Amino acid sequence: MGDWRPDLASDAQKKFLIELGIPFPEDITKGEASDLIGTKFEPEEECVEVLKFFKVPGISEMSQTDARKAEEAIFLDPVKTERWENRPADREQKAIYRFFKMPVPRGLRHRDAAATISELFEDDAKVDAWGRQESREDDLESALEMLNFSCEYYDCKKVGKRLFREIVEAMEERSLTLEEIESDEERFFAIALGADPSLRRKNSRREPASKANGQEKTSDPLSEAGGCLWVLVIALLVFWWLVDSTFG
Repeated sequence: MGDWRPDLASDAQKKFLIELGIPFPEDITKGEASDLIGTKFEPEEECVEVLKFFKVPGISEMSQTDARKAEEAIFLDPVKTERWENRPADREQKAIYRFFKMPVPRGLRHRDAAATISELFEDDAKVDAWGRQESREDDLESALEMLNFSCEYYDCKKVGKRLFREIVEAMEERSLTLEEIESDEERFFAIALGADPSLRRKNSRREPASKANGQEKTSDPLSEAGGCLWVLVIALLVFWWLVDSTFG
């Protein structure tokens, strides 16, 4: 705790307490005011990261003050403090290493990765490049979420991130934008099912048009033959796309 906590609360703190509707004594200290204010807010992201690392239960129900006190209790233990300081690099740090084609050392520690990334980001061009990559990641995640929202209509299970990225990269090589890929759901799911037939749902949720209209479907050998031919054509196109994306 800092030396500021025993000091009398500032006018700004008292004004904020009044705005929040929290009663307080006139001689309230800065520390006490801070704790009362914190009861009205969610925990800070950095604090949540510490609590998750040590698997503290009930984080979602904690206020900012609760989380802060739990964090302080953790760091009273020298062993836990050392564990935190020597924790492994996180997912984002490793992603930055890979994005800039830097090898990720085995046993890379968070603080070492942070130092390397800090030095790397002294170059504004690299900061901008990573910012664009983060924006693209958000766009990809949003597009996949929207497509998977419609997957049942195309008799397809939810498409995973890895296959989704492979399809997007292949289609972007053919000058299609992410927006165009997302808007052409039928084409996307046709390619996904061709690439991974196990995604096809066993029980279709869609009714044939004839049933939906209250009509019985009659057998038509020519139509059935034409339908089979069309399926074969689609299969060949998907096969060509897979070969082209793999070897081309």
